[in-house]
Amino acid sequence: MGNCLNYKHHGKHVFADFIWNTEIDIIDDIVLANTIFNIMENAIKETNMTIVHKKLCILGGETPPGFTSVFLLDESHCSAHCYSDRGWLALDCFTCGYTDPEPILKYIKNQIKNQYPSLICTYLQKHKRFHYK
Repeated sequence: MGNCLNYKHHGKHVFADFIWNTEIDIIDDIVLANTIFNIMENAIKETNMTIVHKKLCILGGETPPGFTSVFLLDESHCSAHCYSDRGWLALDCFTCGYTDPEPILKYIKNQIKNQYPSLICTYLQKHKRFHYK
């Protein structure tokens, strides 16, 4: 792999992981899924980004309980995946060009903190994407 420090970039990708104690904090899977989905949609609407498709899938039965959701954006995507029985929630937002995904994730993180104070953010990173010379 080459050294990316000498390259320009044309996109950004931000990630966040949340955890909670499933033995102490009893959180309804379906309510959590719908709440996170609505928070994501509101976050995107606060920006100038364009939603081209959105989908929320409640998981369980033959798969571990939880949900997965995605917003396909004209600028790229924003997604969430949750293993509710383990108390794990992962979010990411990727945008191409000069559109900044950080405000979306910051909004989502703040809303999660307000609505689910027991969820702890354990990872928050940003990466430049589409490296080129």
